[in-house]
Amino acid sequence: KTYFSDSVLSNTHSLFFHSFVDSFSLSVAYVQECIVGTGVNYRGRRSVTASGIKCQAWASPIPHEHNFLPRRNRKKDLRENYCRNPDNATSGPWCFTTDPNVRHQDCGVPQCSQGRTHTRMSISFF
Repeated sequence: KTYFSDSVLSNTHSLFFHSFVDSFSLSVAYVQECIVGTGVNYRGRRSVTASGIKCQAWASPIPHEHNFLPRRNRKKDLRENYCRNPDNATSGPWCFTTDPNVRHQDCGVPQCSQGRTHTRMSISFF
């Protein structure tokens, strides 16, 4: 069994192999979990607002209709329900929320000078 630990999400994931494996390699891409400037280039995986409301998927019109659709804004990387800054808002990355009473909200992603700059991951072999 191999365990993969993600320190940002504080999750441990089990990796199971169906046959004997001598060795394997794992390529890990580090993702910035902070912003520079307004965060227009932020590509992290935060998907909740600063107040803890889950973000609405960018491809979904429910509960809030909007024009920031992934197929129309390919360069903005509007995947899943991740916080993004497609309109270069001065407040930084934001998202539409899943709360019908709160249309959108900032995600509170810190400036890179204020906190963690990358996700850190570790792998253990047993």
